[in-house]
Amino acid sequence: MIVFYNKKTGQIVGTISGRVHSEAQMKMWVGDRKENKRVIFQWEPIKKIPVEQEVNQFVKLGVDEKTGKDVFQQVKKKIIKHKTVWGVKHKQKDLLERIAKRKDKFRNYKISLKTGHLIKNTKKRNKLTFKKKPDIIKP
Repeated sequence: MIVFYNKKTGQIVGTISGRVHSEAQMKMWVGDRKENKRVIFQWEPIKKIPVEQEVNQFVKLGVDEKTGKDVFQQVKKKIIKHKTVWGVKHKQKDLLERIAKRKDKFRNYKISLKTGHLIKNTKKRNKLTFKKKPDIIKP
């Protein structure tokens, strides 16, 4: 997760969700670089858990003597796949996991300018209001 915040107030101005970020995402910026900073919460694979899964597979039985075409049969087969469990090594691990699971939202927090950690945002956020209905651009 990448969080962009105002240098003076700590208010969060934007986020890039995700656990692993591409080079392009690392170069992205929200707002003015002179006014905003960013903090990156890096997620890492912690462990892999084997998970048994049933899949359908086609097995070649042979060739049809009349048509000369291959004959297949669908069979169910059990395979083992590994599920990766991700985690973040940070003092606010529990909070970041709640946000990642969408049980909480970044907009409820701001960045502490002293510690760089998320703190409860006491300021009410303004909702967007339109005096007239916005134009909808159709493709």
